[in-house]
Amino acid sequence: MFTVRAILLVGFLIAGCSGLGNGVFPRPGTPEGAEALAGQWLNAVSGGAADRGWSMLHPLSRARLFADNPERYLDEVVGIDWGGFKWHIEPPTVLDGNFRVTVVIDGNRRPAGLLADGRLIQEYSSSDGIHRASIAVKAEWADVAGILGV
Repeated sequence: MFTVRAILLVGFLIAGCSGLGNGVFPRPGTPEGAEALAGQWLNAVSGGAADRGWSMLHPLSRARLFADNPERYLDEVVGIDWGGFKWHIEPPTVLDGNFRVTVVIDGNRRPAGLLADGRLIQEYSSSDGIHRASIAVKAEWADVAGILGV
């Protein structure tokens, strides 16, 4: 009986340490993990989660942009019309020790730049005429992973 409990405990520890418990596959300390986290956050912020992505913001973003007040964040997110917002993600790059996730915004709906006055998602038009946005993801190896504001 003790052996079964020990095996289960080790399994839970491995799952928790590997990032399986937070739904991010793979870990945020990799480009793939940063891409997954940014995609999950975009889905959440545009209506796919009850907290609209608050739980995925880095603690610094929560404090600096929203004074650690999830209601303030929710009021701002809910006040934006996310209907018709379509996007896809390009491979992330490393920028200043964190990941820069580039989002290609499809169509004319560009509500993302309204959130936190553009400090969570920085939109821009590139030289190829495609409208893009940039999301900073704090790498897990540096601290706690999460979406960063500028």
